[in-house]
Amino acid sequence: MAKRRTTPELNLQPELPKVLSQDFNLFYKPQVEPETAGLEEFTKSLDAFVNQGLTKKVLADEKEEKNLNIDEARKLKEENKLSFKDAVEKGIIDKNSNPYLIEAYKNLDLQEKARKFKNDLYLKYQELGVDENPNSDAFTQFYNSQLEKFFKDNQLGLFNATELNDSFFSETDKVRNGLENIHVQSQLEKVGKRFKKGFTDSILGILENGKTDTSDRKFELMGDQINKLLQDHIDVRNPTDLRDYVLEGVEEFIKNTRDFDYAEDVLDNLMKFVESGTAPFENIGAVKNKIDGLRDVLDDERKDFEADQTDNYNNKIAKGKIEIR
Repeated sequence: MAKRRTTPELNLQPELPKVLSQDFNLFYKPQVEPETAGLEEFTKSLDAFVNQGLTKKVLADEKEEKNLNIDEARKLKEENKLSFKDAVEKGIIDKNSNPYLIEAYKNLDLQEKARKFKNDLYLKYQELGVDENPNSDAFTQFYNSQLEKFFKDNQLGLFNATELNDSFFSETDKVRNGLENIHVQSQLEKVGKRFKKGFTDSILGILENGKTDTSDRKFELMGDQINKLLQDHIDVRNPTDLRDYVLEGVEEFIKNTRDFDYAEDVLDNLMKFVESGTAPFENIGAVKNKIDGLRDVLDDERKDFEADQTDNYNNKIAKGKIEIR
């Protein structure tokens, strides 16, 4: 008795769920916009083409044909420099074209548009000064508005959702993440600079106000004010940064004061009353080195000031503005 032939099992693995890009979710609608004349027919022919018998030979043949049509699509794109829509309208691609050629040309067109979107986006980001906008949602509003405008201006609604997700939005997601990271880092840097300036300005204010205090506890009281400033901000900056900001405030004061005797007293006494944890600043090696360096800066400032005073006096004598007595 002849053996009964059985239908071969292909053991095909089910497709994994498609991952949708973040940008895709901004545009996806249950009802896809109608395609231009001819595009729907192209899509149907593609579906018919790929749903043939799935034997190994057929799959191998299809893979080879697909690769050949990808190469052909790339060649057509390079030669004609046309979008998919324009290529259809000019008859370079028609309904009789191989569906893999159509698919490949669409992918190339969308990838090119994604690159153009990136270039346009970065230029617009600089032009509009988005990095100067401190609002937390400034980048999101900017990005979404630019993507929506690009989508409309470039008639991307002509492509179906799968094509857009795979060849355009998957790329723009990378663009979004890259520029948003730059934006966030820029904002953090600006916030840090503003914080640092505010903190050092507070140190300068304490030092300036100390000039008028004639009490014996002057530097102790100034130290108390600085310690409170440190404690108020310990949760938003690490202690080392805050210590450096204190020293930078002192340095700015030393470089700009003309009250050299008072400035010398500041360097000699203030760090005894400023504390890092439980230890005075004066016991920290980095602070000692900085203060010693500022003594040299103060000496240079004093010498320069005295030399300027001498030169100014001599010039006035030479011009007859004052008399020698």
